[in-house]
Amino acid sequence: MSKSNARLGRARPRTEVVFLGWIAIVAVAISAWIHFARLADEAALKEQLDLAHREGMSTTWQEVLDGTPVPKSEENAAPIYVALFSFPKLDIQSIDESDRTLLDKATPESIRQASEIVAAFPKQLELIDRAATLPRCQFIGRDKGPLEYFGVDSYRLSGAAKLIALRGSIAATRGDALVAVKNAEEMMAIARHIDDDGLENSRIASDAVEESAVAHLLTWRLHHLGEKTYLNAVRRALQSWEPPDLRRMFRGQIVLALTVANAILTPDGRKELGFKTDDYGLTESFLASIRSQPKGRIALVSAGRKVWRALALPISKRRPVLEEADDRIESAMDAFPTPHIEVERDPVDQWMYDQYWLAKIQLYKAALRAVSGKTVAKSIRTTDLPSPFDGKPLTFSFDGKQMLFVVSNSSGHGDGPRLKIGPDP
Repeated sequence: MSKSNARLGRARPRTEVVFLGWIAIVAVAISAWIHFARLADEAALKEQLDLAHREGMSTTWQEVLDGTPVPKSEENAAPIYVALFSFPKLDIQSIDESDRTLLDKATPESIRQASEIVAAFPKQLELIDRAATLPRCQFIGRDKGPLEYFGVDSYRLSGAAKLIALRGSIAATRGDALVAVKNAEEMMAIARHIDDDGLENSRIASDAVEESAVAHLLTWRLHHLGEKTYLNAVRRALQSWEPPDLRRMFRGQIVLALTVANAILTPDGRKELGFKTDDYGLTESFLASIRSQPKGRIALVSAGRKVWRALALPISKRRPVLEEADDRIESAMDAFPTPHIEVERDPVDQWMYDQYWLAKIQLYKAALRAVSGKTVAKSIRTTDLPSPFDGKPLTFSFDGKQMLFVVSNSSGHGDGPRLKIGPDP
């Protein structure tokens, strides 16, 4: 072997060592970059959460729960409702159909059938009546996470309210206005129980029961125009109906958004969210692998803070800010891909809930005016009941049987609410 070949033979191992050394350096550099990038993302997320906390938002599930004080045991209706839930579920459809028949046109036969339905639930009614006398309703469940926690079982409590409504309609058909009103007020007590935690779903379900109670009072008045008891009850109901507190309703938005985002990334989490196994396929997995979840979380909190600030704005100035925030949320959720879901309404509407609530209050105020006389009014003043959507006055019509009230909405964001009182033609 020549000397030159010998030197080349000795050089190869040295070259390989240098090459491997460079690989090691690059690997260490990449690891360090990943480590520091992760630390930077964690610091950025913590900063956003700290800012959110200082602005008054709940940043942990415990803080969301702490937004509602624990009631005294003697004030809490929940244990009574738990006893109610031990009975078989009410047949809501039958109760609704019977009530609707009485509200449209009561006959001796429909009254008899309704009375039989109510008479079949003496123990349940006793429990509901007891629960309605208490001011608070907080179920035990504070140890559960946001995906497990539903606060009040709003569906079953709404069913209890429907049974009370039917009992009230029976009393109204028999001319017992005081008893009918007492039942309507019991429905309102159940509505307050449903909204005890003040969160979005609770408030919406609560308002549905409250609306039903007021609509019943107005319908009973329509059938008994000489009975002032119903008018006074409607006035009291509208005066005591608290406007929605948007920040209380959405105080847990950041916590829920992060919880949902994290759940999307795991099979168990997707199951808890209601997705089927085959809903999340290769496309979603690939998209999740190439997008930055840490930066997605940071963007979610930042957008949530923007929503929070917008909730304090007047209705007329809020939507453009919310639309921008919603675009940011949608962009942030790209890091947590989910199957395509059809959304029937503008997602911004949830943060404009007070606008829709105000529109419904206008409807009930107009209906009260229409039945305030000895006969149903042919026309009513509505210039002082402007639409919160476009400022136009509410419209009213009466075909001799049914009153129709419509709140105008030419804003391009959904339809205006409407209210029908009386039987369908």
